Amino acid sequence: MVSNGSMLATEARQVRRIVGRMERGEDVIEAFLSLAKERQIRCGWIRALGAFEFVELAEYDQQEQRYRAARAFETQSEILELNGNISLKDGECFVHLHATISRDTDNGIEVLGGHLLRGTAFACEFLVESFDDVTLQRRYDPATGLELWSPDLDSVSVSGKPAPAPAPARSSSGFPRRMPSSSGTLKAVSERQGERPSFVDMPRITQPTPPPERAPRVSDAGPWESQFPVQGDWVEHPQYGLCQIQAIIDNNELVVRLTSGAPKTIRLDFLELSAPIMQGKQRIYRIQPKHTRS
Repeated sequence: MVSNGSMLATEARQVRRIVGRMERGEDVIEAFLSLAKERQIRCGWIRALGAFEFVELAEYDQQEQRYRAARAFETQSEILELNGNISLKDGECFVHLHATISRDTDNGIEVLGGHLLRGTAFACEFLVESFDDVTLQRRYDPATGLELWSPDLDSVSVSGKPAPAPAPARSSSGFPRRMPSSSGTLKAVSERQGERPSFVDMPRITQPTPPPERAPRVSDAGPWESQFPVQGDWVEHPQYGLCQIQAIIDNNELVVRLTSGAPKTIRLDFLELSAPIMQGKQRIYRIQPKHTRS
């Protein structure tokens, strides 16, 4: 995290998006905490909508530098907006949420908002964006009295290279699959519907030794058409480097995992694959723009 005048900022380039819903009766904050731990989210942003059965909100007194007495609402309310983030506090996952709600009263519709202390979901659909190359810690800030993101703790190493992202949870049941939580009721769906795999369900891969600069071509392979890559083969991309193929969609899209562990979909509309080269038992294809293959 770097300073630009009085502003502190860092940049995330490796992003996972996890979408899903909660079951009725789940504690919203606890559910997001469970999700963050199970999906290894060290830094993320939360957006959601739905309805509360119960909600407790608080407001921060800037002069006194403390939260005022919380207000609990035990009547049903609509979630107009639920925003927040995930980071680390004392080395543990920490969820910070603000909610804007509406409820029906004798005087008409009332709109309320504040810092979310507790909330019981009637229904809640969410999007969590995980910034896998960023880690933010919360520390006490004397200017506000709050525990804010620290300017000197992020994911950038001494060499200036981002720390490697954690691999998503392993799945053996295909996709989309049920997302576990502390209550066993939090569910997730894939980023796109249909036969596209859920990125969060891809297994961890092991990176091979990089191929030699001039590796020999396959000498005993059949026609090029019979050598189209399959799941488990490797591709060498001019921008992303060496990646293993996790899925192939309609022979036009490759879903790969980058060396950082982040997933990536590569469309072949304007790209082509060279004939494979062999490194041991591994097939490696080079990706390059069409009409430029040597």
